[in-house]
Amino acid sequence: APFTPSKQQNNIYDPNELIRRRQRAQQEIEEATAIMREIEECYSIASSLTKNGFPSQANIPGTEYFRSAYQEISDMLHDSITLNLKRAIFLIKNAFLNNQLNFNDFQKSISEKVDYCKWRMSELKLNPHDGLVQNMAIFSLLTDTLNVRQLGNIKENITGSL
Repeated sequence: APFTPSKQQNNIYDPNELIRRRQRAQQEIEEATAIMREIEECYSIASSLTKNGFPSQANIPGTEYFRSAYQEISDMLHDSITLNLKRAIFLIKNAFLNNQLNFNDFQKSISEKVDYCKWRMSELKLNPHDGLVQNMAIFSLLTDTLNVRQLGNIKENITGSL
């Protein structure tokens, strides 16, 4: 037999059903109004920033390091100086660490990590020209716990990190 709703199911003339529908409609209107307010607020902020610019951060300590890094990277991108990804990464990391790093030490650290990866591939007798093998060696460097020997002594257990 075909389904026929009872008088209590979805009866549009039932006062309780009308109240439920009004409440649901009112709730949807309130949600839509809140979303519209949020959109208007975001638009207002974006419009203000576009019109007036972003507030200056110059008085925050360390800002000068980021400005200097930005300028050098900008020069790289505009061919004023040679593009150097290693140097660009160093500049950003150094700015974050309040200009405490030394570029030569940074390069030495990277060279040591490259040497480890080459050694790891050789130790496992893997093809060092295979991209997958290279990625595996890098993954090993970043995730494995390594025993570092220096001058014949085990220094300490460290994990590979850049």
